[in-house]
Amino acid sequence: MTTFLKYAALPAALLLGGIASAEVKLPPLFSDHAVLARSAGTTVFGEAAPGETVAVTLGPHRGTAKAGTDGKWRVGLDLSNSAPGPFELEVTGGNRLVFKNILVGEVWLCSGQSNMAFTLNRCENAEEEIAASDNPMLRCFTVRQNCTSEPVSEFQGEWQVAEPKTVPRFTAVGYFFGKELQRQLGIPVGIVNSSWPGTPVEAWTSRKAQELTPELKKNAEAIERNFSAYDGKLQRYLAAYRAWQKQYGREDTGATSANAESWKPLKSFPFRMPRNGGAVTIRCKLALSGGKNCALALGRAKLESTLFWNGAACGERKLEQVATGRPENYRIPAAQVKSGPNEIVIRYFTAEPAASIECPVLDGNRLDRNWEYRIDSELPPLSAEAKAALPPPPGTQPQQQHQPGRLYNAMIHPLVPFRFSGTVWYQGEGNAGRPGLYEQSFRTMIESWREEFGVEFPFLHCQLANYRSKEKEPGESRWAELRDAQSRTLALPHTGQAVLIDLGEALDIHPRDKKTVGVRLAAVALAGGYQKPLPFSGPRFREAELEGDKVRIRFDHSEKGLVAHEIPATYPLRTLTNSTAPLERNRPQSELEGFALAGADGKWHWADASIDGDSVLVRAAEVPAPTAVRYGWADNPTCNLYNKEGFPAAPFEAKELRKSGR
Repeated sequence: MTTFLKYAALPAALLLGGIASAEVKLPPLFSDHAVLARSAGTTVFGEAAPGETVAVTLGPHRGTAKAGTDGKWRVGLDLSNSAPGPFELEVTGGNRLVFKNILVGEVWLCSGQSNMAFTLNRCENAEEEIAASDNPMLRCFTVRQNCTSEPVSEFQGEWQVAEPKTVPRFTAVGYFFGKELQRQLGIPVGIVNSSWPGTPVEAWTSRKAQELTPELKKNAEAIERNFSAYDGKLQRYLAAYRAWQKQYGREDTGATSANAESWKPLKSFPFRMPRNGGAVTIRCKLALSGGKNCALALGRAKLESTLFWNGAACGERKLEQVATGRPENYRIPAAQVKSGPNEIVIRYFTAEPAASIECPVLDGNRLDRNWEYRIDSELPPLSAEAKAALPPPPGTQPQQQHQPGRLYNAMIHPLVPFRFSGTVWYQGEGNAGRPGLYEQSFRTMIESWREEFGVEFPFLHCQLANYRSKEKEPGESRWAELRDAQSRTLALPHTGQAVLIDLGEALDIHPRDKKTVGVRLAAVALAGGYQKPLPFSGPRFREAELEGDKVRIRFDHSEKGLVAHEIPATYPLRTLTNSTAPLERNRPQSELEGFALAGADGKWHWADASIDGDSVLVRAAEVPAPTAVRYGWADNPTCNLYNKEGFPAAPFEAKELRKSGR
């Protein structure tokens, strides 16, 4: 039996004993508690013996099909006017399968990277949400993570009904999106979560689709070459680095300090290692309930480390892990976790200068207090010769799940031709370092998915939230460029966007407020395909008009009026730890923040901006002849323009200013 079962819905006895070729089989999307789309084009599909007739019954709905020479069959059901159920799904051929508690409603595919994979138990107000989650009309199917070099039909997963014992592991964005749809529509809603943290758009797009565009083909080939060449590159680096350490006396001798007086309080993180390199040990005692596994994360600092938990070694991060950029993550088995005080000791070493120890994180909680440290050894300064001879690192190790097409092959292609009502996408962080190709890549993915599923379903996406430190001066931003690329895909039909520029956290790429994200996405879906008369968008740039030394900006989705939200005194660094920082205004006297102007010299300046009727007037004394205007153009911009319906304005850049009166 392979690791990934081809059809998880079969009884255990059949899986253990082997499957006869004549038996009818279905993928796990058709199993107990499933939700099927309320659509005229809903299909039930699977495999059987070639030429075998398969009959499908779902309550009053019936259909038959004959398996082709490849054994595949597909039965179409018109469920456009179906009652919600629950029904039994009966499939009969050489054998008979019956699945219970099947509903008919809306089914949405939720995909992307870590912010889509982010689970409900980690989000804001998780305990309250979980306690109130009992809802038999809302269900979630999570596709097991897998990646393959060629398209496959195998996948695993199961449907789960929303209730306190199941929803903690639901996708939080998908849960809140589905919950709002279910509340507004009053019908069953199913969420199919197929996501993988840290992955780029190329991995979710078929290799075939990328081959059709020269730029995307070239990009995919470059990613694959880097992947193929990396192992050799790493081994050459490790050999050269160890030789360098030996030649210049920078090896770890394992020295420790036995002097009790050498321990000193560690007041804050990040903690600086010895200036020229060396070894440092830190320790703390932490009270725990015991009896459960723990996960300790130490970040991606360029440090080798060894962890001791209650005196027992729990693992080490060697030079290879440092070189490849793998994070320091340790798992402590329950048997080593005591009830009461537990001692954590971590020894760090680096042969190079300018490294810092990051704050340890235990099960998602920062351990930033009650640490002590000692200096075990300090290395001498690097000579000019040693600096020049230091081998360059091989870079971050590419992963299988980052390769072009591999997640599409294993986590999207196997779902075809299941009928979805639409798709919700939260991704972009994995491409923020190279935003130039994103618009083309994203459009290609959307169009290829629609072609593969055979329907132009609605495709909604989350624009990247604000993230990273605040910039004092306006300028360039790759995150802003990526957001702009996301916005441009709205030119495709039946697409929508949720703007999240006000929900982010400076030090956490995973904002915990996923409820607002889901509700905003649901508003886009409800006002679009479901044609509900609801507001769904904040102000979106329409045009910019030059009026002397001012720029007048007009927006769509501002019919009921524009609003300047109050700017708070602080902004969030990480809501998980309730940490904030003072927010310094860029234009303290301005009604609106976040606008910038540039003239012919291309230099950007913060601008004063105010609401004037249904438009915004922007002016900067430093730019008497504006040629371009931006709003929210930064990794983590300070901006406060909304419409009266409460939706934030989307960031934009305009380099074409219409002259007044034209």
